[in-house]
Amino acid sequence: MGGMENGTDWRWLASRSAGWAALFAAGVAAGAALVGVLLPLFAPALQAMDQGMSQARALSENALVAGIFLKNASVVLLVVLLGKPTRGIVPALVCLQNSLLIGALASALHGAQGLAWWRFALFLAPHGVFELPAIFLACAIGMLAWPTARRLRLALVPLGLLAVAAVVEVYVTPVLGSRLI
Repeated sequence: MGGMENGTDWRWLASRSAGWAALFAAGVAAGAALVGVLLPLFAPALQAMDQGMSQARALSENALVAGIFLKNASVVLLVVLLGKPTRGIVPALVCLQNSLLIGALASALHGAQGLAWWRFALFLAPHGVFELPAIFLACAIGMLAWPTARRLRLALVPLGLLAVAAVVEVYVTPVLGSRLI
């Protein structure tokens, strides 16, 4: 595995990230198909998210960016540190929990409000183009049989992507969302 910075082959990591992306895509499809089963299971989480959003509206936009970044950064650190020791169970659970929820929400909004699938995807796209690759890359990094310090240094890349995603999620996604949904 030769390559770029300190022997890191980014193409190899990108190919491993694609596997996590495929798991995520399968989870979105499963979430959409199983919306009737999943929404009741996700109800407590959705209520907590709704309460969190109500509280977040009282925060400054910068505080909201920081909160979103820190939440997502904790997920990256979780999968980077626990990926290999759990034989991929933690990264898989992270990917599936998020993808099942997204699929179920998209399906519920489609059924209840007639929201087109593409509108829902477009709503998530501005920050998702940074956030999802960051999570997939972190999952791939977490599966490396490398020393923890080296995996944590590599995790700076997905953390940088998440910083951009948090800014976009606060300043761009709501503007686009108000026009799409």
